[in-house]
Amino acid sequence: AATGTFRHAPENEAAPEGENLWAGTPGRFTPEAMVDAWAREKRVFRPGRFPDNSITGHVADVGHYTQLMWRATRSVGCALAHGAREDVLVCRYSEAGNYEGEIPF
Repeated sequence: AATGTFRHAPENEAAPEGENLWAGTPGRFTPEAMVDAWAREKRVFRPGRFPDNSITGHVADVGHYTQLMWRATRSVGCALAHGAREDVLVCRYSEAGNYEGEIPF
């Protein structure tokens, strides 16, 4: 979040973590609203094995939600950075989620 760059962190195979990113107009959204944007993906979620969990057929439509709800995740840390052009929220999850062939929860 501190870099102000909207991209996922490089993979760390020794200690894999999941990551959700959100960016929007500075000062317009609370952290709760940012996380709620991921939670609203539940509307197009369907139970089953990842990545076949979206009624739209596009895993990107539910990937934030499934990581948010992933049953093996035991800890979450988030950081919010305020920039001139956008606010960026980064949440990291350990254990990572969204593993192909697994059931999210």
